Amino acid sequence: MVQRVNSGSSEYHYLQDDDYAEKPYMFTRAFEELQNDLKEVFNFVEPTYNNRKTYSYKIQQLFIRVCIELEANFKAILKENKYAKDESKWYINDYWKIDASHKLSEYSVIMPTWEGKGKVFTPFAAWKSSPVLNWYRAYQRTKHSRAAKLNEANLENLMNAFCGLFVVLSAQFKTCDYSTGPVVFTYGGSSTYFGGGFGIGGMLKIVFPEWAEDEKYDVQWCDVYDKPDRFRRFDYDAVEDYVKA
Repeated sequence: MVQRVNSGSSEYHYLQDDDYAEKPYMFTRAFEELQNDLKEVFNFVEPTYNNRKTYSYKIQQLFIRVCIELEANFKAILKENKYAKDESKWYINDYWKIDASHKLSEYSVIMPTWEGKGKVFTPFAAWKSSPVLNWYRAYQRTKHSRAAKLNEANLENLMNAFCGLFVVLSAQFKTCDYSTGPVVFTYGGSSTYFGGGFGIGGMLKIVFPEWAEDEKYDVQWCDVYDKPDRFRRFDYDAVEDYVKA
């Protein structure tokens, strides 16, 4: 949002409104459950650059679940906005259109406890030029041909998928986890051993993209909270289909 008096409060109320998203807590809860399972994997495979090609049935199962959850998030975004194409025909080229509204390709994720090179993940960086994501292709291959492609269900691809899910949730909900009890909504800070910047789940740091002033919401919640059109639907039909050069 454009920084004005009470813009932080407006953003908070904006994200908390019942009409902002349908049951957002279901998406954050699912993410946290997957994160718990990822931590279980780390009990057996240390999260390091040297282990990035390690693969197993356990990693494959989690890799597939993470990608299915990511697809659920993409579908929810397209459904809650304007997109006329039959849902049964949605695929990666359709999900790619979300980059036009969310700038997913410009997000970075930092895993402070990752050892060695590669602790900064940019899971959607490839979307700057095409809808192709190598880790998403790996998910499709290992899902449909486990015997031949189990090696593609490796720690590196799992981490890119998990960080991709984290990016989508952060783009949608910032750091709000919609948990019960006192609301957790942070703006960074450096109160931990690893400094600030942690997002939903508290394991990964999120680096948000820069937005031009004319791309930001410019609204005071007190002026719109009771308006039926306080939320605008993004027109994904207006985003041109990807055409390979």
